Parts: sequence; C-alpha cells; structure tokens
Amino acid sequence: MNSKVKFIYQLFIIILVVLLILVFAYFLLYRTNNTSTYKVPIGASPYQAVFLNDGQVYFGNIQTWSPHKLVIKNVYYLSNAKKTSNGSIPNVSLVKLGGQLQGPTDMMIINSGSVLFVENLKVQSKVVKAIYTYQHKQ
Repeated sequence: MNSKVKFIYQLFIIILVVLLILVFAYFLLYRTNNTSTYKVPIGASPYQAVFLNDGQVYFGNIQTWSPHKLVIKNVYYLSNAKKTSNGSIPNVSLVKLGGQLQGPTDMMIINSGSVLFVENLKVQSKVVKAIYTYQHKQ
C-alpha cells in the first residue's frame, strides 16, 4: 500500500509540473503575440488614411501598429463638412494637427480597437497633393 501511495504522489507531481509548464508556455506565447506589431505595407506614398469607428479619418505616416495602439505622425484630418440648408456639402479642407487650441504635437496615439481599416494613399490622390501643397507653403 505504501508503494501505491508513493506512485500516486509521484504521478500527481509529474502532472502538476507538466501543467505548470503548459501554463507558462501559453502565457509566454500569448504575451509575445499580443505585443507584436502589424506590418503596414507602404507603397510609393508614405501616407495612409486611418478610418476610425466614430467616422473620423486621419491622414499621415503610420509609425507603429500593435494590437493595442496605432501611432501616426505628420497628421492631417478633414474639417467637419456639414450639410447646408439646401443639402449641399460645402468645400472640405485638410487641417494639419498641431494648430488647435490645446496645442497638440504632430503625433497621435490611437487605440487599435477604434481603427476600422487603413488604406495606403496614392501620390496622385487629392489628399496627398493637398499635403504636399501645405508642406511647400511652410
């Protein structure tokens, strides 16, 4: 009977050690995958459009994108285009981040959960042309 109890005890210890190793490996792999960054394919233009789930769109250079945050620099956005009383939309203008009342830096850190999708912008797009025009005026 003593050897049977000893066998069960040893079996219990082995199972416990194996479970601890599996739990450790799981958290190690989960943590590694959870902190990795996404690769944003950059085309001929270094500018991307970041569409958020609140309807806002930001244009700029994505620096990093992880499961938790997206960092974008050289940020521009469209001014609010509100319909007029006759239903037409007035001219929309591109605004550079940084000139607002609160004086933000030219970088945004966005919660990745707020990002619907990202698009690379062509050099020929109206947005990129407007960015280049703005930069050459400075």
